[in-house]
Amino acid sequence: MSRQFTVQTFFRCVSVYALREFFDHLKLNMDLEWGKIRPNNIQPIIETFDRLDRADQAKAEIAMREIHTLCGTNGSESITQAAALRKSSRFDKFIARDATVYEKAVWCWIYCPSIFRQAQQLHYAENLTWWRKRNDLPHHQPDTSVHAIKQLGRGLSKLLMDNQWRGGRCTVDWFEHQGTYYFLAYPDDYMTRIPVHTRTGNLVCRKIRPTFTVAFAFCPEDGSLELHMLNNRMMREKVEQVFAREILAHNLVAWKEFVTYDLDHLKYPGTVLSVDPVDKLYVKIHKMRLTRRGSQQRVHLEIDPGQHQDSIHLMMSGMLNLEQNPLEELIADRVTICFEFLQKQGRKAGKKCVEIGYPATCNMRNTHPHWEPIILKYLKRWGIHRDQSQSTEVDSSPLGHYAAVHPWG
Repeated sequence: MSRQFTVQTFFRCVSVYALREFFDHLKLNMDLEWGKIRPNNIQPIIETFDRLDRADQAKAEIAMREIHTLCGTNGSESITQAAALRKSSRFDKFIARDATVYEKAVWCWIYCPSIFRQAQQLHYAENLTWWRKRNDLPHHQPDTSVHAIKQLGRGLSKLLMDNQWRGGRCTVDWFEHQGTYYFLAYPDDYMTRIPVHTRTGNLVCRKIRPTFTVAFAFCPEDGSLELHMLNNRMMREKVEQVFAREILAHNLVAWKEFVTYDLDHLKYPGTVLSVDPVDKLYVKIHKMRLTRRGSQQRVHLEIDPGQHQDSIHLMMSGMLNLEQNPLEELIADRVTICFEFLQKQGRKAGKKCVEIGYPATCNMRNTHPHWEPIILKYLKRWGIHRDQSQSTEVDSSPLGHYAAVHPWG
């Protein structure tokens, strides 16, 4: 993960020779004797930067912020993945193998702009949260022609204009990564006003029309579609139908008929999540939301992560009156399961907390590629994730079933 952005942090973390190339590329005269600047002495650079006029400072800061988004481990991996996808010889020519993550991002921005843009898209898509998933789509390749992409943009624009009076213009980008096709749509949002300073220093309000993001992740092999669209719950099904119609030439049925993630069995005290010793990981339920059947009454449970012996089921027995509120009257409809990956050859160590909501929402889309298949394996083993053959109607299917009860860790 990269550090919080400041101009000083950028100067401190980027090597002197990479900084020189950065300012030369922007055609900004820093009037510095770069060869005399010591690696850890950024004061001359800061003083010279402060003497630039405001417009040049703003130009440089915009570029620095853009580069900074890819100046971490995940961003660096996105750059490497984008270079592999494009099979670019320029990347190997201009990016040294021993470059730091900051140098790698700066040089990619300067010398390989197309790779940098694709890395931004990869990094952005992988860090979006709360994708909802359905697995009832056809198993065939999407239409990624220019015409189909334009039709998707027009279809989303018409849908949003007809229902919400926004989205008059919509741009769609797409790319393929590891068998999944990503479509990132940027429709116009509502007009707003923001206070800004003019060049003369006066504070004024200016109108802008920002965009918002609608993201699709389609996997032909699984016949699955994941959608990221915040704060538009009632529109999501219609948006999925537009995607299926324009990209897959397929008429989509109502998504709410299908269960992708089943959580209710996790509320029972006998539920223990088993893992294989060879995978070297620990698993624990950290959060659970219980909803009373037939009402909107809810209780949120969260363990103390600092207490190893604490567990959701101990909390339930100690804090809930289960005689007056039997578990059969409560539905587990949101759960957070934390996976702690220990060091293993060829795999990154770390922690991933997977947030899952019944019936079809999950934040696993931004998971590290070394961890994702392992997490998915266990979600299926524990009866949480259902594939297409197991998906059932919400109204006609009982909520939950018993999981395996074997010790873990």
